[in-house]
Amino acid sequence: MKQLRYFINMFTKITTGTLLICAVITTLNGIKVWETAVLWQIAAIGLATSAVTLIVLPDREFSRRENIIRYIIHYILISAIILAAGWKFGWYNATPVGCISMLISVAAVYGFTCLSNRISEKRSADELNKALERRRKNK
Repeated sequence: MKQLRYFINMFTKITTGTLLICAVITTLNGIKVWETAVLWQIAAIGLATSAVTLIVLPDREFSRRENIIRYIIHYILISAIILAAGWKFGWYNATPVGCISMLISVAAVYGFTCLSNRISEKRSADELNKALERRRKNK
């Protein structure tokens, strides 16, 4: 059950970040209307990248060194999935500028997701610490 919650949490954050970056990019490019297929494509990318996240970054503790290695591998896999899917979906042209733009988008969504995870983890830790403090005071 814990893994399912983690998967759903990651799917929600990744899909939200992808949707936001797509909205920004289409607005900057003057695109007024999206095809409905784009929403399904965003959901598919969210599912694929969440599955990779569940495998490479399971919800448990690692040493600092292993954590860094896992995040590097994770970022490379996520970038590869999104570059391949984005090219297949026609989200960008496979030119150096198109690839770099797409990688910048990946970095933005990755940063958004990591930041929202840190905030969630901090909030959970703070709540746990407060509960422990209340329990200590009641004894």
